[in-house]
Amino acid sequence: MIPTFKNKRILIAPLDWGIGHATRCVPIIEHLKTDNTVYIGATPANRHFFSTLFPDLPQLVLPAYNVRYHAFLPAWLKVLLQRGAINKVIAAEHQLLKKLVPTETIDIIISDNRFGCYHKDVTSIYITHQLNIKMPVLGWLAQRINKNYLSHFQEIWVPDTENIDTSLGGSLSHPRSLKRIHSNIRYIGPLSRLKKVAPEAANSDYLLILSGPEPQQSILKNMVIQLAAKYAGKKVTIVQIDASNLSDTGNLKFINGTQPETLSKRIASSKTIICRSGYSTLMDLHHFLPLNIILVPTPGQPEQMYLAKYWEKRFNCRVVKQEDLLQLSL
Repeated sequence: MIPTFKNKRILIAPLDWGIGHATRCVPIIEHLKTDNTVYIGATPANRHFFSTLFPDLPQLVLPAYNVRYHAFLPAWLKVLLQRGAINKVIAAEHQLLKKLVPTETIDIIISDNRFGCYHKDVTSIYITHQLNIKMPVLGWLAQRINKNYLSHFQEIWVPDTENIDTSLGGSLSHPRSLKRIHSNIRYIGPLSRLKKVAPEAANSDYLLILSGPEPQQSILKNMVIQLAAKYAGKKVTIVQIDASNLSDTGNLKFINGTQPETLSKRIASSKTIICRSGYSTLMDLHHFLPLNIILVPTPGQPEQMYLAKYWEKRFNCRVVKQEDLLQLSL
């Protein structure tokens, strides 16, 4: 359950590493904006998304991470190679918060995976589903770095159930010892802007929900477009945050995924969902279970590879490696 505050000035600052951190902050913003003054920390990557959903809420411009994956290198290695640039953004956002907190008289900071968005004089809260870092090498070092960053925050909110038997994140969000990570960890339940709705007549045989950084997002989209061309008798819909420049062709349709009502109806009325195994996407889909889901984890992203296997076992999802996707029979 999302905690309640009253008469506070709250900055909510999601990571712009893909759109998932922004989408999962929507229910938090909805919950808090009635009784508080809410500011949204935005970058060019998510500014339009927030402006569309919350046109009346003020935005404060934060440094953009501009993280990109590679077409061939594993995602974890590409991120490691960008570590210097990422550290600079973390330092820059922290320096900016030192100025913004007194200028805007911020009482509370809620940071979704932005390590530098904290201030020593106000309540600083960090949102993460990764208390247990998955890495193919140097996992212990990544865990130590993560713990050090978390120590700057008074509270850690985990968007999952406290009971591991009903968990969506498995061991990612349920490490063996919470106390070794942080002294104040609160499970607030899965976060999703979507709501389960009654299905209408099936309007798609396959619904692709795009997410994550480029170029891997476009690689997945182009592969599904190729599949749709091979199976002209199947209706395929592709959901992305900005579909304004894309035109429907034949059995292929594009829709904008900004509005939660539209996306909820599409998911409920589609026979099969194809998507990455990113945690924010999975939190959206859990409302609609049981559901036919094909998970295509981002190559070389350990977190998504773990979640895909976990959801395959727990929720009977089908997992397809990206390299094998074009062999999929629709």
